[in-house]
Amino acid sequence: MIEVVTESGAAAAAARVEQAARVAVDTEFHAENRYGPDLYLVQLGLPDGTVLLLDPLLPGVLGTVGRVLLTRPWVLHAGEQDLRVLAQALGGEPTQGVFDTQIAAGLVSPLYPAGYATLCSTWLGAIVDKAETLSDWSRRPLSQSQLAYAAADVRHLFALADRLRDELDRRGRAQQAEAAMADAVEHSLRPSPDRWLSEITAGTTLTPEQANVLRALMVWRDERARAANLPPRVVSGDGVLVDLARRMPRTVGEMTASRRFPKHVARLANELCGVLEEARATAPETWPNLVRRNTPEARRSAFLQLWAQVVGERESWAAGLVLPREIADGVALGGVLQGWRAQLADRELAEVLAGTVALRWTGGDPTCA
Repeated sequence: MIEVVTESGAAAAAARVEQAARVAVDTEFHAENRYGPDLYLVQLGLPDGTVLLLDPLLPGVLGTVGRVLLTRPWVLHAGEQDLRVLAQALGGEPTQGVFDTQIAAGLVSPLYPAGYATLCSTWLGAIVDKAETLSDWSRRPLSQSQLAYAAADVRHLFALADRLRDELDRRGRAQQAEAAMADAVEHSLRPSPDRWLSEITAGTTLTPEQANVLRALMVWRDERARAANLPPRVVSGDGVLVDLARRMPRTVGEMTASRRFPKHVARLANELCGVLEEARATAPETWPNLVRRNTPEARRSAFLQLWAQVVGERESWAAGLVLPREIADGVALGGVLQGWRAQLADRELAEVLAGTVALRWTGGDPTCA
């Protein structure tokens, strides 16, 4: 049953959420042309099969139900954006833990990142209609088709979570899943600037000092974008920041000497010179250490990622979750796996690093030998 929560019904809806042992959560938002997404609908699935639809545009509805929602365990799928937009809208984060079905699937199969419809089909044999994926959620009133689509995004979450939880228990990975999901919440709500660095491909061509400058520039860009509610790349493109990190100009004249330097960024040149000066003054031991292109470390990282794909297929976990590129880069630079990742893969990784395990390709899929 689908219930659209009205202003007069918000208190009753909050009471029902408060009594729920867990709540399936999803959101509909628009993220285009702004820093943070604009929230237009919140879907809450309850254990009795009811789906509550909260309209953030109705005064008091989201605030009344949201205060209680933060005290309940959440079930989500691919919840990174949902967590961010709800933390902003509700002024807090869930206090009783989050179960993310996308992460759970990546710990019991090589499927990652898998879509909700794919997992429902794979694990439940259920078909989920995605016809309204690009719908305009800002319009009111919402159509019956939109409401049905939104409700479907949480209707199967409990069953999917239970199926995946059973599989996690069967494989002895429930604790690793809990830790992985806690990590995901932390990274979603408090992303590290070093994580941003890994998203810029050209960063792999920079020295540690240049990478440190690029990190400072990315923090500056993010703060500027947040204040203006603009996508960060509208404030400045990645290429401009990488160019500044490479050149590290000391004056406005040096900074704007290139005829390709964007005029809208040139207007901020004095401010950027201050950012560069402060970055140059940081101690070398605080500089990020990135795997640079065409180096032994880059080749080691590539080998480790291929190894993880082979072992993940065999052990039924996803390489992209357990050993993504930034983690493989860290190991290639001499680091070690930690926490839940170490529990899953450390023993076999130690054998690889010791040279006692090799990858072999005999015409089919690569294998470990």
